[in-house]
Amino acid sequence: MMAGPGEHARPRADRAGQKIGGRALSTISHKTITQTVTLGAVNSYPTYGSPLTITSTGAILTGAGVGIYGGIALAGTIDNAGRIKGGIGRAGNAGSAGNIGSVGGAGSGGGAGIDLAGGGSIVNGGTIAGGTGGAGGAGGASIERHQPGGTGGTGGAGGAGIDLTTGGSIVNSGTIAGGNGGNGGNGGTGGGGNFGYPGTPGFGGAGRTGIILSDGGSVINSGAILGGQGATAAWPGPPGPPGSSSRAAATLPILARSPAAVVATATSTSAGSAAPGAPGSACRAAAASPIAA
Repeated sequence: MMAGPGEHARPRADRAGQKIGGRALSTISHKTITQTVTLGAVNSYPTYGSPLTITSTGAILTGAGVGIYGGIALAGTIDNAGRIKGGIGRAGNAGSAGNIGSVGGAGSGGGAGIDLAGGGSIVNGGTIAGGTGGAGGAGGASIERHQPGGTGGTGGAGGAGIDLTTGGSIVNSGTIAGGNGGNGGNGGTGGGGNFGYPGTPGFGGAGRTGIILSDGGSVINSGAILGGQGATAAWPGPPGPPGSSSRAAATLPILARSPAAVVATATSTSAGSAAPGAPGSACRAAAASPIAA
């Protein structure tokens, strides 16, 4: 049956395993995958052949790392009507107690929803989101009198919604969102009881950009593209910054690692919404991700 006006033709699920132009056609449907899916030329779980279709009943909700990863040697093709979300970053280790408490470890960054190192094309009618950054570790307690506790660790940055390292094209009628930053760690307990004072709280992690086009490309948007929210620091520290707005097109939260290349080659049209995230409050936890897992 032919697609009607305005519809995007999708490969049928029962065609999974067949080939188009020598490459395997693959489909994720009626299942949720909780690890990174690698995009390749063959089907061998957890590698799925490109082009890859995720239907409305399919989801990739990884616990850690990138949702879908494509290597530098492959320009991947993805058609998504389901849910794709990068994993949460690792939390930082707590600082060690000592005469002067040590600094808490930094949280690691959240995973990108889709990261295609070799570029490619993505059609999205579902949701694609970067993961939340990991929380910073608490500063270590100080034993020596009058010494402040250790400084809290910095929260990790959120993951990008889509990262096309060598450029590509995106057609979006759904939602693409950068991940929120991770919360900063608490300052450690000061030494000497009432004579000490808490350590400085860690900075909240930065919200991440919805789309990253490193070497140019095109974005056609009739949906929503959102920057992630900056996270809260442990009170009273400063919050992380929001996901950045576009340097390629002012209305789209797209980050160009090579701005001149994007300005010269990228095109972007928007009939939907596109906005950077708001910073998290310094006295509450960061707001929930714009895309629910």
